[in-house]
Amino acid sequence: MARTTNVLGFSLPPDLYNQVVDLAKDEGKSKSELFRYMVRVYQEYIEEQRCAKISKWGAETARRLGIKSEEDLDKFLNEA
Repeated sequence: MARTTNVLGFSLPPDLYNQVVDLAKDEGKSKSELFRYMVRVYQEYIEEQRCAKISKWGAETARRLGIKSEEDLDKFLNEA
């Protein structure tokens, strides 16, 4: 039967390793479960950062073009 997971090995400084072990214990998770959860949380964080960057760009562009409402945006898009 084929494995349904892959093994990932990496090193941590002893103090960080101990923190991971303690955190997993406190959360009632294995180190693997904790790591999987941390990766998912980090992916969500990265996506939020991307969305914030796009939103900021959109707001700056709208301000530069004098677009203050959806009506202004519709006018701009129809003229273009």
